[in-house]
Amino acid sequence: MKDVRSNDELAEIGQLVSDRLRDAVATQPPTRRQNATARSDDGDVTVTVDARGFLAHVQFGSGMAELTAEELERELLDTLRSAQQALVPARPAGSAAAALHDDTVARRLREVFERRMREAKGDEA
Repeated sequence: MKDVRSNDELAEIGQLVSDRLRDAVATQPPTRRQNATARSDDGDVTVTVDARGFLAHVQFGSGMAELTAEELERELLDTLRSAQQALVPARPAGSAAAALHDDTVARRLREVFERRMREAKGDEA
């Protein structure tokens, strides 16, 4: 009987994941932005990415000459990430897509597997 209960719980968790994915896909906007542009805080780096998040254009300001290689790299990568994040629409905390990022599924799986381990050792809880 133990295995049947655990298998039912795993099927229930699988259904939860399936339902959440279905709901998240159904609530996604039909299209993404075509591109996004971001500028570094000091304005020395401007980056544009295409709809896939790939680098499409970079523009450097005159202050770039004052930056070390490490600073330039950090500014470029931070600005690139900002442009890529601008492609993704904001998800309200209670949205179906946001629910994909909570830890409910991980916690449920951990509970089932920990109980199975105790049962396998004979320490039934």
